[in-house]
Amino acid sequence: MARLRGGNQLLRAFFVIYALEAGAFLTFAPWGRYWMVRVVGRSPERTRPFLASPYFRSFLLGLGLLHLWAAASEIEAWRRKPRGVAPPAAPRETA
Repeated sequence: MARLRGGNQLLRAFFVIYALEAGAFLTFAPWGRYWMVRVVGRSPERTRPFLASPYFRSFLLGLGLLHLWAAASEIEAWRRKPRGVAPPAAPRETA
């Protein structure tokens, strides 16, 4: 996932919140009772074996870990960004 550069700090904050929430959900939900009852149990009969498959659930776990990694890297980039540093002034010409 591409790191947001410069840009709006509010968008960066929303991205971090989204990535953390989606990452946590995709990491833990496929392995819980909620997944079997709400997702697999209410899905069409043809898709149940696919949704209950450990391979598909592991795929979702991997997506969740990627989201968490993206959020962590964005937080780290945000943390390392210098704050309150003014850009260097242009040299003045003297006549």
